[in-house]
Amino acid sequence: MVKTTNVEKVEKVAKVAKVAKVAKVAKVAKVAKVSATEKSQFIKEFLIKHKLVYKNVPEVLDGSEIPKKCVPIIYEAYKNGIFLDDTDDNIIALYYAMYYITKEHKENTLRWYRRSAELNNSIALNKLGNYYGDGSILHNSSICTAKGDKEDKRKIDFRKSYEHYARSASFGNSIGFLNLAKCYESGVGIARDRTKAIELYNTSAKLGNSSAMGMMGDLYYAGMCGLKKDIKMANKWYLKAVDFGDAFAMNNLGMSYYQGNGIDKDITKALELLNRSSDLGYFEATIQLATMYINGSEGVKKNPKKAVELLEQLVETGIVKAMVMLGKWYLRGYHIDKNYDRAFQLFEKASKMQHDDATTYLAECYRNGYGVEKNVEKAKKLEKVMTFREFMFGEAGLSP
Repeated sequence: MVKTTNVEKVEKVAKVAKVAKVAKVAKVAKVAKVSATEKSQFIKEFLIKHKLVYKNVPEVLDGSEIPKKCVPIIYEAYKNGIFLDDTDDNIIALYYAMYYITKEHKENTLRWYRRSAELNNSIALNKLGNYYGDGSILHNSSICTAKGDKEDKRKIDFRKSYEHYARSASFGNSIGFLNLAKCYESGVGIARDRTKAIELYNTSAKLGNSSAMGMMGDLYYAGMCGLKKDIKMANKWYLKAVDFGDAFAMNNLGMSYYQGNGIDKDITKALELLNRSSDLGYFEATIQLATMYINGSEGVKKNPKKAVELLEQLVETGIVKAMVMLGKWYLRGYHIDKNYDRAFQLFEKASKMQHDDATTYLAECYRNGYGVEKNVEKAKKLEKVMTFREFMFGEAGLSP
C-alpha cells in the first residue's frame, strides 16, 4: 500500500473544503487527526514541493515568492484546524497565506489573527498587541485596512495592547515578555513599574530573546529603568546577544571594543563585529564603517571610495540617514569630489521622506543652483516648511 504524504492528506482536505460547508469540512479535519509532528512535517513538505523561500522572519514577505494556486491549500488547511500549534514553520506558512488572502482577495488579516488568538496562538496575540499599540501588523498596516473592510474599526488602545502582550507572555512567548516589559517600563496600558519591567526583560532574555538581551545592555549602558549605569555589565549583555546572532548588539559591542569603553580596546574585534552587523543588515553599523573609511581612523586606512560604496548600498535600500550623509559629502566635497547633481538627487529623495535636514539642504540647493536650476522662490517655500516644522515640533536639528 502506497503511503499518503502529509501534503497529499491536507490537499485532499483542502479540495473537500472548496465544495463543502465549513461545518462539514471541520468535521473531516477532525477525522484526519493530524498530529503536531505531522503538521510540522506537512509544512516542510509543502515548502519544498512548491519551492517556497523559507524565511526565519515571517514578517518579510515578497509577493513573487508564492504561486497564487498554492494559497487555497494553506488557507483551507488552516481554516479547518491544521495550523494550530506555535512552531515557526506553521506560523510562517500561515503568514504567507494571510498575506495573499488579504492582498489578492481584500480579506481582513485581522480576522485570522483574532481567530488564531482565540486558539491561544501566542504569536498572533503578540501581533494583535502591536496592532492595538501602533497599528502595525506584518510591518504594513495598510494590509489590514483594505477598502470596504467594515470589521477594521480599530482605535489605538494601549490597554488592549498590554492585555494581548500579557496573554502572549502567559504562553511562554519571549517576544510577548519583551513587549510586556516595554509596557511596564513606559507605563503603556498599565501603571509604570520599572522593577517589573526588568524582571520581564530578564525572563525574555532567559528564553533566548536576543532583543531583550540587547535591551538589558542598553539599560545598563544608560543607567535607566532603575539600574545603575554599568558599561561592563552592558557589554556582558551585548556579548550574550551577539552569541545569538543579534546585529544590533554586534554594533554596540563593536563600538565598545573600538573605543575601549568598559572593555579592553581591540580594533580587530571591533571591525569584525561591525562588519558582521553590517552584513546582517543593521544600517547603523554600515554607517559607522563608512564614517571610519571616509576619515581614516585607528586600524582603518582612509578609503573614501569604500565609504561612498557603503552609503550607496544603504541608499539603494531606502535608508534616509545614508541619503543625507552622502548628500552632504557631495555638497561640501568632504574627502571626495563635489557632485552637486548627486547631492541634489539625494536631498530631494530624502526630503520626500520627510527628513528635516534633507529639506534644509534641498532649499540650499535651490537657492544657490546646486545640481538644479536656481529657484529662490522654491527655496523660500521649503524654508517656510522648515520654519513651520520647527514651530510645531521643535528645532530641526540640522547637523554640521
